[in-house]
Amino acid sequence: METKKKIRQEILAKRDALPVLEKKRLSKKISDRIKNLPAFIKAEKLLLFVGYGSEPDTIPFIEECLQKGKEVYCPVVLNDTMEFYRIYSPAELKEGYKGILEPLPVQERKYVPGEYDFMLVPGTAFDRQGNRIGYGKGFYPSSECKEESFKFITRVWEQVSETFENYDEKLKQFLKNYL
Repeated sequence: METKKKIRQEILAKRDALPVLEKKRLSKKISDRIKNLPAFIKAEKLLLFVGYGSEPDTIPFIEECLQKGKEVYCPVVLNDTMEFYRIYSPAELKEGYKGILEPLPVQERKYVPGEYDFMLVPGTAFDRQGNRIGYGKGFYPSSECKEESFKFITRVWEQVSETFENYDEKLKQFLKNYL
């Protein structure tokens, strides 16, 4: 467990040190790669995270998805759990948990589990088998990642690590080399 914490700190320090222009370039590179994936092209209902801190800026990607007529759902943290709610514009997002932009939790817009085509999952460190270390709260493993109905999950950063626990989320498909 201590090793995971150390890896998390090291990776976040590297990400935090990225110059703004480099982060912007890498964010665009990631979104361009995602847009060309067959699973994304076919997808209609998307669960997407809103980047914060040194994560990729996903707002331009979210805007483009909405312009293409895709249904976009973003996470909201409520009482130590995470739920997804549909948005129609990034302008609807307001600061929530830890200052992360979140949609308002309007019941009529709540995501119905098991119905998405594509999910974009943030993370801190990964190994080559798709095991994920997040930020330590377990939001994604305790939310929709465990649904058997998911068709595609992507990751954004890769770092090799042998410190994963049984409850760490393993992802099916991913993008590499953000750092």
